[in-house]
Amino acid sequence: MKTVVAAFKRLGAGASLTGWLAPLAASIAAVALLRVEAKNITLVDLTRPEQLLLLSVLIGIGVWLIALLLYLPLTGPKRANFRSYSLLRNRIEGLRARCEIVCRGAQKEAELICARVRKSLDVVDDCLRSGSGIWVHGGGYIAAWEAVHRAEELLMDVEDKDALLEDAEHDILRLTDSKIPHKDELLELIKAAKKFLCDGKQKIAA
Repeated sequence: MKTVVAAFKRLGAGASLTGWLAPLAASIAAVALLRVEAKNITLVDLTRPEQLLLLSVLIGIGVWLIALLLYLPLTGPKRANFRSYSLLRNRIEGLRARCEIVCRGAQKEAELICARVRKSLDVVDDCLRSGSGIWVHGGGYIAAWEAVHRAEELLMDVEDKDALLEDAEHDILRLTDSKIPHKDELLELIKAAKKFLCDGKQKIAA
């Protein structure tokens, strides 16, 4: 059932994004047909406006259907933006691995958080298997990344401080000498978070 729904979503997304081709192709066809001598076409009488209009519309629909079939594979999340799709997949798998480590033998409160993290990741996984216009326009990737970030925030509440410090060190190494916007601000935030974690560990040790 989910496969059928996903197929209809892909079809609807492709149809909505290529639909503008139908009237354009019909208009061009009408102009072209007006320049064709009537004797060259035996199936229709181009001197009759209704037959000229019908043939133009049929040509427009035919062009649209061909464009739809060609565009249909690009409506899914994997093809619309393969880089974002791959990064999301890698991040989700990494989060699942972290979740299994953190939640193994966890207490009741931590178990509830782990369940929420797993559910959030399952929702993102389901979305990545579907196809709709939100992926083509980019909105699907934004929503998916927001869900992943929320899952990360939840996991941080129950994750070991040493693991969080390792993540902070990893992010600092990735940001150092990178060209991404607001790199300096991000580095300052991570360093502040690292200092907070280190202070927390010292207080626990004391």
